Amino acid sequence: MTLRTRRMGTALAAMAVTLAATAVTAGQASAAPEDCASWPSPSRATEKELAETAVPKDGTYVGLWFGKLNGRGIGWAKISGFSGDKYWLDVSHTGGRDWFQCGPFTLTGTGPRGGQTPAHYTDPSPSVVFRACGRAYGASTSLCTGWY
Repeated sequence: MTLRTRRMGTALAAMAVTLAATAVTAGQASAAPEDCASWPSPSRATEKELAETAVPKDGTYVGLWFGKLNGRGIGWAKISGFSGDKYWLDVSHTGGRDWFQCGPFTLTGTGPRGGQTPAHYTDPSPSVVFRACGRAYGASTSLCTGWY
């Protein structure tokens, strides 16, 4: 492989990463926590099931949960972490191409903490998907579960 070919490959790879990051940013519709405050609380959910966990930092865990509330399916994000950690729920009606962000919410207080987002109703359409995301306090990047 020649030096010119390697440079071209490196330039193309950098361009692909830039385009992918732009596509993700363009799809996101951020919202303040109060924008999804009317969504139901998952605290009385039954048949709770953890779909996937992401670990933004040792000791901080963000999980995507599903359950039933009054017979209807719901999904929500739940965090176990520390003061300053942020967490949110992304909901997409296009299979993850674009989404609505419920949050971010920030843990407060001292010692280990927990929190959960409001829940969004599930839908039998495969285009309606959810993921849970979090960012540990002081971290420069966020981590999300896969889309479910």
